[in-house]
Amino acid sequence: MKKTALAFGLIILAFGITVNARKIPDPWPADRADEHDLEYDPDDSPRMIPYDKMVEYINQNPYESIPLEEMPRMPALGAAANYSLLAAQSPVKSQGNRGQCHNFSVTAALEYSVWAGEKEAQNFSEQCNAWKFYYDCDGCSLNPESTDDGGWPQKEAVFISDKFMKFETDYPYSNNPTFCKKNFDDAPVKNFSNIVVYKILQDRIKEAIDNNLVVTVGTFWRDGWNKYGEYEYKLLYPICTALNCGGHAVTITGYDDHWFGQDKGGWIFKNSWGTWWGEKKGQKPAGYGVIPYPYLRQFGHSATAISHKNAVLANFPKGCIKKRRK
Repeated sequence: MKKTALAFGLIILAFGITVNARKIPDPWPADRADEHDLEYDPDDSPRMIPYDKMVEYINQNPYESIPLEEMPRMPALGAAANYSLLAAQSPVKSQGNRGQCHNFSVTAALEYSVWAGEKEAQNFSEQCNAWKFYYDCDGCSLNPESTDDGGWPQKEAVFISDKFMKFETDYPYSNNPTFCKKNFDDAPVKNFSNIVVYKILQDRIKEAIDNNLVVTVGTFWRDGWNKYGEYEYKLLYPICTALNCGGHAVTITGYDDHWFGQDKGGWIFKNSWGTWWGEKKGQKPAGYGVIPYPYLRQFGHSATAISHKNAVLANFPKGCIKKRRK
């Protein structure tokens, strides 16, 4: 179903009336956008996590074993669409031809969280995160110098949310996996505190978005995604195999129950393939895509809700923000 810019504007207006009272985070400051302008040749196709590695990870990490508390119940808007968090996201980046989607999805969520909760617009270094996740976080990621440099965003979010990240200006991202282990613990760093991280089931993603949390998800990524960042809406998709699927990770920032047509909804997500991919003027920003609801139900895994306690709308009982199982 094709939409018009007018229709999109009316949706935003309608939500503005509702969500302004809900303390939606401010838009990302325009004067900080250029720091994220990392573009690579579109022919440098990003690598996926190999299919067999994704299957192995899923088998080893059932939902019940994820070492995170489940997201507490929160009030939901009960609306058909919510675009309110898109403007608060840091600018889209590009992972180049490396398999660092997991890293970019978590970093994007932390950039959003710090902005939403502390009004600091930061540009964190995925280059150093790649090494920190590999060396210091057991089971987080694979060797960033190898051709098999995938990782698991849920584990990385748990690991990094109460630690720190380096800045892009000190360690800029490159297609060349430059080593920075020797000094990435040195200042300057951004120390994290009050970051909220929860595991959630997919049927609660709307609830998370409505309360100012973004959601990182790992999913099988099939052949056939078009340049507009959409995949054909179906109630059931053919099975994934090593021939037509790999693993990918993205950050969900919104939803629309009628994106693909009446009662054919999808999750609006921030990708890490630069701004050449996913643009659909008047409907969503460049670099964003839309996953059909049935697609994520069939192929998604390990959804993790992330934000800052000062941005989350629901009231939390004292002591529950940072409590985690070891």
